[in-house]
Amino acid sequence: MKHRRVEIRKPKDKDDEGVLVETVKVKPSNSNNKTPGLNAAKAYLQNKNHVEFKAVLPGRKKPLILTNERLGHIFYRHDLRYWNGTSGPRKSKPQTFFLPETTSTQILNALSKTLHARKSKIAEDFMEHKGEKFFQYDAYVDGRFYRVGILKYEDKANKNPQITQFYPKIQYWRQ
Repeated sequence: MKHRRVEIRKPKDKDDEGVLVETVKVKPSNSNNKTPGLNAAKAYLQNKNHVEFKAVLPGRKKPLILTNERLGHIFYRHDLRYWNGTSGPRKSKPQTFFLPETTSTQILNALSKTLHARKSKIAEDFMEHKGEKFFQYDAYVDGRFYRVGILKYEDKANKNPQITQFYPKIQYWRQ
């Protein structure tokens, strides 16, 4: 699905489509190009394969991990500096972005805070479901709603659970 621009709307209330606040256009160098976001993730992680979030699952030996590929996905889908012009598979849900002045460090800090805000629910779900399963968690952090997606593998699998998505749940612009 190719989109070259996204209309940012600020809803007046929950049932309202909202008023048009801004139209965001993709940078020509990023158009349908994941490379800038993936390269930014690799550079941010200093060419490490992944970053670990160890204190989220108490008592578990396997930390949650965010690979540089998934961090790149967060960048090229939700960070205007690297957005490649695509939106999600469902047109009914608007594309959301981090605020334009948000840094990579701030994105990872928001992710960490979101994980910690929901860590008891994450731990509970991981104990309850033994097989492979995808979970999504929403949290209100620093005045914003975020969603994080985590893929848990079967308990006997020798794989760490992976953070597969992270994004602002609601679009905020010019507040």
